[in-house]
Amino acid sequence: MPQKTFTAQWLERLPLPEARTEFFDQKVTGLGLRVNLTGLKSWFFMYRAKGDPRKRRLTLGRYPAITLADARDEPLPGVTWERYGACSPHTRG
Repeated sequence: MPQKTFTAQWLERLPLPEARTEFFDQKVTGLGLRVNLTGLKSWFFMYRAKGDPRKRRLTLGRYPAITLADARDEPLPGVTWERYGACSPHTRG
């Protein structure tokens, strides 16, 4: 899956894909943007819960309602990463 360093300018100028496409941010591990054929953009976060080898997807919401800065912060306002059994992508451990 394509990896990009997300920027506000890149998000605004992203062309319509030929098929549903997912991009991953190079700055925050696990942060992704799904773009569908109509141009709808949705943020998600891929993670593994502690003790569980399966990857899980947490949908954060749609762009531009959720900004790039907000998507790079916590998964939901006022909710910590630990609630999902994951470490913050800003720390290692």
